[in-house]
Amino acid sequence: MKQKIITQLRSITINLVKHSISVAQNYPKIVGKDIVWNGFKDISFVLKKNTYEEIYSECLREKAFNFLLLDGAIVQMMYKFEGNNLHSHRLTFYSNPNIERYQDIPENYEEKYYGNELFTEMIEERIIPFPLRFDFDRSEEKYIEFDHPFSHSSLGNYNNCRIPVCSPISPNRFMQFILRSFYFDKYKECFSNDTFNCEIRFPRTITESETELLHFNFH
Repeated sequence: MKQKIITQLRSITINLVKHSISVAQNYPKIVGKDIVWNGFKDISFVLKKNTYEEIYSECLREKAFNFLLLDGAIVQMMYKFEGNNLHSHRLTFYSNPNIERYQDIPENYEEKYYGNELFTEMIEERIIPFPLRFDFDRSEEKYIEFDHPFSHSSLGNYNNCRIPVCSPISPNRFMQFILRSFYFDKYKECFSNDTFNCEIRFPRTITESETELLHFNFH
């Protein structure tokens, strides 16, 4: 399983660089039980009480990401294993707090313009940037049915926003979700759904009772 995960991460990195969607990247690597990125340094413990803008700026300064996308968004994907079994993951999308979404004005974000346009001049008030995260942790001591599912999604920096997810998420599924949701025009131009085919099938972790809540589900 560990090898399949890092193989997907390497393939995603190559594809994003090839199509100029990633403008800076750190290739994935295995460090002990973890799959992280080259140059990884855990700074999460110092960011817990910071504002979104401060968190984004610190991640950017420390190059704490797998990818820096063409509009300045940050993508992080971290997986932890026990043997060959997945113990936890943290998959995060930090949209750039200083600019509007790529798909609204794609002509301003083509690779040839990157670095030549002042992003702060492109702010539009109707856009509200916020972090999106998918977490998984199989620890029984952290699990609370409904309130803290094994696998869940968080929107924004709300402490108790945990939307149940049916199972852990592979790199391919996460990256396809990000590209289709926030870079749709670029996704349709450069990729097909087959690009992100995924043979990884994690066991379902959502309970029958939790499925009664609005949740993320996939096969």
